[in-house]
Order: sequence, then C-alpha cells, then structure tokens
Amino acid sequence: MGRDLKERIRQRVLARMDELSVSGRELAHAVRPKPYTETDEEWTRKLDSWISSILTGRAGLGVEYFDAVCETLRLTPSELVRDDATELRELTPQEMALLRHYRTWPRAVQDRWLKMLDYFTSSTSLEPDKVRLLDEWEVLTPQEQRAVFGYFFGLRRARTQQRAEHDGEPPETAGGSALRDTTHPAGTEQILPGTREPNDDDP
Repeated sequence: MGRDLKERIRQRVLARMDELSVSGRELAHAVRPKPYTETDEEWTRKLDSWISSILTGRAGLGVEYFDAVCETLRLTPSELVRDDATELRELTPQEMALLRHYRTWPRAVQDRWLKMLDYFTSSTSLEPDKVRLLDEWEVLTPQEQRAVFGYFFGLRRARTQQRAEHDGEPPETAGGSALRDTTHPAGTEQILPGTREPNDDDP
C-alpha cells in the first residue's frame, strides 16, 4: 500500500526543495506573505514553526496552500500529491501529442506501435547488432528498403521449405517450388540470391 497523502506531500516537498536549493524558511515566506499586523520577527518565528511541523510530518499541508507551494516549487498539483508506487502520471506535452496521434491511427497501426515499444523496452532490445541494423535501415532509399524486405521474404520462405522437407512434406505445400520476391517494386517476380532452385544447365 502506498504512503498516505500527508506523507506523500511531505516527501515530494522535501525532494523538490532539495532539487531547487530552497530552504524551509524561503518556502514558507513565499507561500504565506507577512500580514500587516505582524512584525518581521514575529512572523518569521511563526513561519519557522509552521513549516517545521509540515516538513517533519507533525502536521499536514493545508489545501489552501497547495497552489502557492506548487507555484513556488514549480510542480503541478497532481505531481504534489501523486503516489510514486503507481504508474499514474500527468501527461507531458510530448506524451499528449503522441496520444493524439495514436488515437487517430487504425487499430492495426496501434498494435504495431505497441509491439515496437515493447521491443525497445525489452532487456535485449538494444543489442549492438540490432542497433546497427536499424541505423543502416534509416539511410536506405525506399527502393532499397523494398529490396531488403524481398530478401527477408525469400529467407523466410526458404526456411519454411527446409522445415517442410525435413518433415517429409511435399515442396508444393511449403510455398511452391520457386522462391520468388513478390514484393519487387517493378511488379514482377524476382529470383532472390541464394534461393533459386538448381536446373539441368547448372554445373
């Protein structure tokens, strides 16, 4: 179970004060300006006691001070009270833009994107060879990318045929006797390197 609200706010305020190098007294004076009826010394003493009770957990931060604390510490209200034990967060502008795009995509595209994100967050996603392959892919022209896809297609069909032959399945049921690239940009079938069947003219 997560920490209670008072403790979450206390921890968030302490962490943010440390990040911004803001003292408790500075925060207190920013959040609660001195009234005309108080002297500087009296008000500072009251503020020191007030902020000390909040930062040590003896008292909670009143709701009426949330906005002022958030403004001083440059936090959103949700960041001030959120539970870090959960995955819920307020969306950043970049996340909101991504979500807007995601909602306009067809379901099939959404599924592909989710699979891609899962891939890049897996423990083996950043293997050097895979990173190098993606870098090389980025510099290819669209025609070159289609040619690479065709080669992958041929490798996949060759593997399927080899498995079928090993299991005793006729070649015709494993994808045909000739392994061809049906994704060739010219619209014609192209025999892929290393996948052509031998014929009588071969040495």
